[in-house]
Amino acid sequence: MLARYGTGSLYEIDRIISRTLAYAIVTGLYVGLVLLTTQVFRVHIPVAVAASTLAAAALFNPLRRRVQQVVDRRFNRARYDAD
Repeated sequence: MLARYGTGSLYEIDRIISRTLAYAIVTGLYVGLVLLTTQVFRVHIPVAVAASTLAAAALFNPLRRRVQQVVDRRFNRARYDAD
């Protein structure tokens, strides 16, 4: 069965690695932003915490898409160089 499908499309390890890297970068940016906000601005008011959480949720998907594009360009250079 492995010979029928080939190993490239069966495991797709490059997709797993690129998505993991993209989520790790976005998570690191989020944690850094939260630490910066809480340490520098000393924000502990519940309304401010809720507002920052909503802002982070709204910005997560666009930021994740942009980071994913950068990571994909880095991992799949042959595909992007052909365009």
